[in-house]
Amino acid sequence: MNKSTKISIITVSYNSDKTISNTIDSVLSQEYDNIEYIIIDGGSTDKTNEIIESYGEKISHYISEKDNGIYDAMNKGIQVSTGKYIGIINSDDFYPDSNILQKVVNKIKEILKIEYPNKDFDFNTFEEMGYAIQEDIAIFHRSNKLIALHVSFPSSWKPKDKIGLSFANIHKPVPGMQKFLEQEQKYVDMMCNATKPIIRYVWGEHSNYLLNPHEPLNGVKVMHTERQTFLGMPEDNLGIFFIRKKVIPFNDTDVEFQTWYEQMKLSMSEEQKAYKLVNEV
Repeated sequence: MNKSTKISIITVSYNSDKTISNTIDSVLSQEYDNIEYIIIDGGSTDKTNEIIESYGEKISHYISEKDNGIYDAMNKGIQVSTGKYIGIINSDDFYPDSNILQKVVNKIKEILKIEYPNKDFDFNTFEEMGYAIQEDIAIFHRSNKLIALHVSFPSSWKPKDKIGLSFANIHKPVPGMQKFLEQEQKYVDMMCNATKPIIRYVWGEHSNYLLNPHEPLNGVKVMHTERQTFLGMPEDNLGIFFIRKKVIPFNDTDVEFQTWYEQMKLSMSEEQKAYKLVNEV
C-alpha cells in the first residue's frame, strides 16, 4: 500500500508549559499516516523544552533558540520542512479530533454530490481532492489563521508564504479592502458558520499571467476571473474557501463584455486600476 503524501505540521512555542502537551498530543493522535512534526521554540525559560524533549523521536525536528518573533520562528520551521503540504498549529491550540482533514474531504464530497449528482468523485485525501475538483482550496480556523492550502492553478502565490497568516495579512495587497479587513473576524466567523455555500466573483487583467511557468504570455492581455465559494464546518470551527479560476485572452471577449468592462474602469480609483489593470495608469 502506498504511503500518503507527507504533511509537515509546525508548532511555534515560547513559555507554553501549561498548554503544549495538549497541542503535541493532538498532532500525534492524528490518524493520517505520514506527518512530519516540527517544533520551533523561542528559548523558553519555563518547562516547555522539558515537555517537548519527553516525546523523543515522536517529534521529527525540534530546536530551541532565540528568534525575532512568531513569523521568524514559523519561517525556520518552513525552511526545515520536507512535506508537500504545511500546516501551522500554535502551542496553545489543538486539533479537536484525530481526523480533521478526512472530515473536510467528506464535507466537500457531500456538497459536490448535490452540485454534480451524476458524477462520482473518487478521492480520499486533501491532495487528491484538490486535483479532482481543479480548484484552489484554503482552510481557515476560526482563530483567524490559514491552516491548509492547496493550489491547483499556477500563479505567483507560494503556499509556504501564506500558511499561518490571518485573513487580513493575506489580503493586505488588495486595494479597496481596508474597511472589509477592519472587520476580518466577522468575515472569518461568517465563513466558518456558512452551512450553505456562499459564492462571489472577482476579476482582473494580466499581461504575463503564469498559465504555464515555462511559456509566459509575453505581453498578451488576458482577463482573469475567479469564482470564490465559502463553506463552513461550524462544529469544527473551520471555514473552507474554494477558488475556481478561468482566463481568456481579452481579444476573444465579446462586445457586450468589453462595453461593461470600459464602464467598470471609469468607476475605479487610480489605486484599484494599478492593481487590477495593465498599463492603465
